[in-house]
Amino acid sequence: MKSHNRYLFYLLFFLVTIPAVMIFFKTIEPKKLASLYAATLFVCCSLLVFWGEFRVRSFKSYSLWLATLFFLIFSAPMLTLRLINYDRDFTEINFGPFSGPDFHKYSTYGFLFLLVAVVIDYFLTKRKITGLTSK
Repeated sequence: MKSHNRYLFYLLFFLVTIPAVMIFFKTIEPKKLASLYAATLFVCCSLLVFWGEFRVRSFKSYSLWLATLFFLIFSAPMLTLRLINYDRDFTEINFGPFSGPDFHKYSTYGFLFLLVAVVIDYFLTKRKITGLTSK
């Protein structure tokens, strides 16, 4: 597989994650269980990028660093606090100074930044491979 194609794989995984999470919340009861599945899927988004970028030793990619930030700031804390506070409603959980819904809103932005980083890395890597950059 060409190295820029891994970014297409990440992007496809991310774009499948979005409707999967929506389906979880429409079909799984209780909603707290759906939230655990969704949070696990978002953790997997970061882990997929970690695995792919470390595999090809691409330590300077935007995707790797945004996936690291997304994992540390949003997906891991969200999953951890949902597990610890499983018996509480999401609106009652605080993520530092943020309420559950506010934190979720910010994590959505974090995920969008990760998507953008993947797209940028795809085009940068593709350009480098096709020799369109100056040396």
